[in-house]
Amino acid sequence: MNTKSEPHRGADRIEPLDEKTLQKAVQEACGLVGVEDHAINGGLGDAVAAAVGGMAPVHRLGIAEMPRSGKKDELLEHYGISRHAIEERVLSLAA
Repeated sequence: MNTKSEPHRGADRIEPLDEKTLQKAVQEACGLVGVEDHAINGGLGDAVAAAVGGMAPVHRLGIAEMPRSGKKDELLEHYGISRHAIEERVLSLAA
């Protein structure tokens, strides 16, 4: 999250993990938000948190329980990773 001129920075994936870019992003922001459409533990959010080493909070959104089947939109909302849920979370963190 960047409270300055740029409201966000996005990446679909980071391979290999570019620690220098992440550390620069942290210096320009008050925290990072990682969103994963799978298990939250052991995913990209964990790798990002390790790379920034406590320089800023890393808020991870993803599936923290046993996944279930269903319609895409319902599942995204259920797990708090729908577009609306992500927007609400980012705005609440920026407040």
